[in-house]
Amino acid sequence: MRFSRSLTSPNTPLEIQRAGRNAFRCSPKLQVLMEQWASAQGVWTQSDFFLQIKEKKKNRRFGCRVWLTRSEMTAKYGSTTIAQQIIEAKEIDKEASKTQIRAHPDMHGVQTEEKQKTDALKKEQRKSNQVITKIGQSIMKASSLEDKLSNMSETVKKAILTEVKPHLIALRDARKHLQKAIDESKAVDTIKVPVVDKKSPRGVSMETYPILHPHRILTYLFDEVQLELDPASVHQYWDHARLMQEPWAVSSPASRDHVPLGLHGDGARLWTVYQVEKQMSISINLPLFRPRATRYSRFVVFTCPAGKLFKNRTLNAVFRRLAWSINACFDGFYPTQGVGGKPLKGSDANMAGRAITKNGLRFALTEVRGDWEFHRDCWRPTSSWLSTTKPMCIQCPAVASGPTELLYYNNEDSCTWNNQEFNLGEFVSQRLRDKNLCPLLTVRGFHPGVLRWCSMHAINLGIFFTANGAALLLLCDDLEFFGPGTFKQKLDSAYKDFLAYCKRHKVNHSQPPFLPKMVKKKGGKILFTAKAYNGRCILSWLADCLLTALDSYPDHEVLVLTSAAMTLDLKLDFFFMVLMFFPIDIVRKTLMMIKGKVFKLYQGS
Repeated sequence: MRFSRSLTSPNTPLEIQRAGRNAFRCSPKLQVLMEQWASAQGVWTQSDFFLQIKEKKKNRRFGCRVWLTRSEMTAKYGSTTIAQQIIEAKEIDKEASKTQIRAHPDMHGVQTEEKQKTDALKKEQRKSNQVITKIGQSIMKASSLEDKLSNMSETVKKAILTEVKPHLIALRDARKHLQKAIDESKAVDTIKVPVVDKKSPRGVSMETYPILHPHRILTYLFDEVQLELDPASVHQYWDHARLMQEPWAVSSPASRDHVPLGLHGDGARLWTVYQVEKQMSISINLPLFRPRATRYSRFVVFTCPAGKLFKNRTLNAVFRRLAWSINACFDGFYPTQGVGGKPLKGSDANMAGRAITKNGLRFALTEVRGDWEFHRDCWRPTSSWLSTTKPMCIQCPAVASGPTELLYYNNEDSCTWNNQEFNLGEFVSQRLRDKNLCPLLTVRGFHPGVLRWCSMHAINLGIFFTANGAALLLLCDDLEFFGPGTFKQKLDSAYKDFLAYCKRHKVNHSQPPFLPKMVKKKGGKILFTAKAYNGRCILSWLADCLLTALDSYPDHEVLVLTSAAMTLDLKLDFFFMVLMFFPIDIVRKTLMMIKGKVFKLYQGS
């Protein structure tokens, strides 16, 4: 009971109390806390868990739960008493006793037990196959009955066949349903991909991962779930794209009836009880299917730990399979041959040539979405927005330095890059490397114009970081808008003003107090880092502060330019939400022109 009381004691650190509340009725989390409390002999401030919480985020270490024997636990904690306490706590807890206690691997009978489980599964599979074989043999015998009755009179033959045929039909249906049940009980399709393996001499090995083929998902959505899309909206989608002369739509071989299909890749951190793991996930969606909750419109096809990705080879293996499936979706029929022309097996062979949906829908890839990290890892472009010597843009000849007509911030009549968006051939020859190209290039109708960039990363976590940091530094240091004192004191005053502004305008946010490390980074960089939504709130507050300061310093040239740029950024935030409904080439060109104007304003100052 001492452990339970320690989680609620007023003498316990607030961080531990919070962890105790989060672990309420969660056996695995309570087990972790119990081990930490026992190892520190009841003194929370000396536990590894508490010390890790107090560490800076960049120095934190995330451990992994492993199996330990009694002797290993004693050696780890340096006490048989502590080891015994932890073991007893696990034995008392019903859930923990099932998942966190097992027999020693060297114990007699453990390997035999595992082998028995495997043999039982194989035996069950053999029984299922035998049943199907017997049914098939019975069907063949019944089907040959008509030949055996050829010598009998028509009356007798008709009477026997009338009696047998219903049973024959029922037998065929039973076999069909049994085969379907067996197929559905099997695991999803799998794929072998190269992954990082530090133990291998080559540093790479092959591993098998589950994968869902897009054509199977679409069959399920439209035939089983009976998802419906208005054909008029599909026609309007293509008509609008081609009316606006979008290169990807104009060059696409898709008809007005092809349903738009999207592909999305992104990484995500998964926080488990034991560790933090980053996963790379690839999903598909139907851009014209928009349920209230976005997560209901995303269908994951592949996921893999990000740390196991081997260069772009891992994703290339996945994209090769997805391109094969998406090309089948374009035609509207199940593939008649495997990837690279290999023969099909199993259920794929049985479904070969059948329509993907009952109503004969066809699908075309119109979006490949992701943040810059995803696109960089997929395409490995030779251009870079950080470089001043290489080309800047992956989709056009814009540069950061060089010919005036190609400068990305040139929005005058002399600008030429905005009318030179690459086609597929130019994209491959001028922006991609010669080897290990992404297999998505083989998708029917692929065009570099289908690449979509994450607006949140580009705007909220890009432009706003720079703009907010520069504006706040100007107000704090140059103008002392928030009063005299150290930079920390000025930030405290600024935060109070920010809270008052949000309360006055009824703006909800989750922004914590401003700290110097949020603004001033290593190397002298000024970036006001914040969450995406909070960055928008800070932007509107800073724009208001700059306009107020402008009344007191109307001749301050930098203030005039900064307030103009910040107001422009504020309008851009709303403007971009409107631009989301416009063709992507217009969005990209508009953003680059606006960025060019802001660049010239600051360059002039």
